[in-house]
Amino acid sequence: MNRPIALIGFMAAGKTTIGRRLAKLLGCEFVDSDALIAAKHGPIARIFATEGEPAFRRYECAIVDDALVGDRVVALGGGAVTYGPTRALIAERAYRVFIETSPHFTLERLRTARVSRPVAGAAPSLESLAAIYAERLPYYREADLTVLGDGRASTDVARELAERLA
Repeated sequence: MNRPIALIGFMAAGKTTIGRRLAKLLGCEFVDSDALIAAKHGPIARIFATEGEPAFRRYECAIVDDALVGDRVVALGGGAVTYGPTRALIAERAYRVFIETSPHFTLERLRTARVSRPVAGAAPSLESLAAIYAERLPYYREADLTVLGDGRASTDVARELAERLA
């Protein structure tokens, strides 16, 4: 590796779990941008509720700027690519990997998730998720590599990525 690997994709795609496994397989550090934001600024749901999405995106950009260094795997939030400055940092400094999942798969994952997704709302529907996904998909498609995540074990996705990145 000569630059960080940035995992991008829709919410609940498994970027964090896959990222941890991929970093272990590659023998490098793993970083989760959402975890870093929460550690520095507090819970993401609270940031969205009290400061709004624009403030969250600015915090996210600063965290991503710090995170995209060295040999590491960085899991990014699903909306990171929607903010132009963050998208530019990712394109300039990282090898972008899109974990592709469908809105249907996302809805199933959100129904059992322990973590709320502020952008999805309290009761996400397939229609609302599909609309958000359609807005973000062009940015996800800018990735250097795409791997299918729907219905696959995170271990299998991480192994496939490790092989393809070797």
